[in-house]
Parts: sequence; C-alpha cells; structure tokens
Amino acid sequence: MRDGDPESKLGMHLHLEFHARLAQLSGLERLADEVRRVWSRLLMRLNWIKALRYRKVPEDWHQQLVDAMRTRNPDAAETKMREHVRYGIEDDVAALEEYLKRRRLRSDG
Repeated sequence: MRDGDPESKLGMHLHLEFHARLAQLSGLERLADEVRRVWSRLLMRLNWIKALRYRKVPEDWHQQLVDAMRTRNPDAAETKMREHVRYGIEDDVAALEEYLKRRRLRSDG
C-alpha cells in the first residue's frame, strides 16, 4: 500500500477486501457484508489517497491488525482496529480537496 498508485482500482479493491476478510474471519459473515456495504469504494478511495499523499503509513500497517487479532485478545484487537480506522482522520478533507483539484486540472488540461 505504501508504494501503491492512488489511482489504482485494483489497489482500492484489495484494500477493501482485506478489511472485509478480517471481518469474515470473526465468524460473522454478516459483518463482512456490512463492511463491504458501508465502507464504499468512494470512502476507500479517500482512504487510499490520504494514506499515500498525506501520512505515510507504517510499512507493517495491515500486519499490525493481523498480529493484534492473532493474540485472540478482543480488547487488543479492538484497540488496534480503532487506531487503524481513526489514523489521520483530520486529513480527510484536505486529501479530498487536493484530489478534486487534481481531477479538475486534468479535465481542464
């Protein structure tokens, strides 16, 4: 993800599916369905842009989630997931504005 292309549809899809798979591994298939439904591709695009442009995520960013879940400690897993979801939330508006500006420049040029 750190070295990915923010325009990559495959990258966005894989990122979404990673999170849906984590939900599925909880044993709650409905949770995985809800992750896919609620965490739409547009939200994932914003997340992808933000991660690549504003805050470089740690190299093992997703591995940290997997490792927390492997502990089988629900409190540790929840804490890590909350940290993951909230990482850089204050940058969301700036990332979206920059992305829209680039798209406008591309379409005007």
